[in-house]
Order: sequence, then structure tokens, then C-alpha cells
Amino acid sequence: MKLRQNLDHKDLAFRFQIRLQSVSTLINSWVDYMFDSLGKLSVWPHRDIISEHMPAKFKEQFPNTFAILDGTELKIEKPRSLSYSTYKSTNTLKSLVACDPRGAVIYVSTLFTGSISDKEIFNRCNIIDILKGCVQCGYLNVGDGLMVDKGFLIEKEVEEIGLKLNIPPFARANRQMPHADVDMTKKIAKHRVHVERAIAKIKKFKIVSGRIPHYPTQ
Repeated sequence: MKLRQNLDHKDLAFRFQIRLQSVSTLINSWVDYMFDSLGKLSVWPHRDIISEHMPAKFKEQFPNTFAILDGTELKIEKPRSLSYSTYKSTNTLKSLVACDPRGAVIYVSTLFTGSISDKEIFNRCNIIDILKGCVQCGYLNVGDGLMVDKGFLIEKEVEEIGLKLNIPPFARANRQMPHADVDMTKKIAKHRVHVERAIAKIKKFKIVSGRIPHYPTQ
């Protein structure tokens, strides 16, 4: 009821006839338990499983690309600290989300504060260790690809893992973008919609759909 509907703590206390403080204690305890328990589960499928269920058009154009990455932001109340990101005149927390070519979520990072770039999040969250582990145990092969938008300047980091990066080509100053680069940009944009839809589904949970309280105790 809290995660899906984001009911007020006073509402929940009245519904279940318990003290208001007990509602906060129960919710915080269960969230911590869910984080500790579910956060240890590996939900990154084997490349063969991803390939088997890969959409036909995606498989035709990017047969060896097995994850689409994107960043997202959640609006929060203005905190006292200045270490939070200000995006479009709002304060936000940032996270990295990865999905497979069908749009199923296979990774979500912890939230980061501050004016942090997508590249910094990639380097500071544990996805690099997960990708290395996938390569070592055969869940990914050397040369397999990840798909990202232009904001992710992580080609060097990805290559060091043994993978490759599918990223839209950058336009050169005062020069028209070649037709092949335009075509590649359109293809990547078309398939990146899967991770955007996955993020939209996450944000349907009412607890994160609005502006998150800086001190979520009410």
C-alpha cells in the first residue's frame, strides 16, 4: 500500500489501528530487509536467453548487444544540503537503469546525489563489477555490446571490460553528419525506447511518481 499507492503514514496507522511511529518503523525495517535480500539476487540473464527472446528487428541490427543503459532522475524536496543535483529548477536524485532488448529491467543502481554525470554514475555504481563477472562466467562474451545515449562517455571503461559500446555518432562542428551516422543514430534511438519505457514503469509506483520528501517520515 505504501509502495504502490504511497498512502500517508497517518492513513495507514488509522487503517491498521496501530501507532504512527509503528508505521514508520515497519516500513523502514521492511525496506531495509528488501534491499539486503533482493539486492543480492542476480537478475542479469545469460546471453543465450536474451538472444532467444530478442525482438527480430533488434536482433537483425544489433545481434550481439545484450543491454540498454540509461540514467533517470527522481524529484525530491529541496534539501538543506547543496550536494543534490538541480535539474530543470528541481532537486533530484539520479540512478542508472539497464534493461534487455525486450525492455525487462536487469539492473538498477543505488541513488546518487549531486550534479553527477552519467559517466560518473557508471563508474561509481557496481555495474562494472557485474559486467566483469558476466564476462568471466560466460553470461556475456568478449566483444558483446551495450547500448547507450550520447551522455554516456564510457567507451574506454566498457572496452577495458572486453565489451563494446553502441552509442550514437557525434556531429562534427560545421560539418554535415554522414548519412551512415544519421542512420545509426535513428536505429539506436528507436531501440533505446525500451529502456525509457522500463523507467516509466518504475515511476508508476506512486512512492516515486511525485516529489519525494527529503525527510520521508510523515
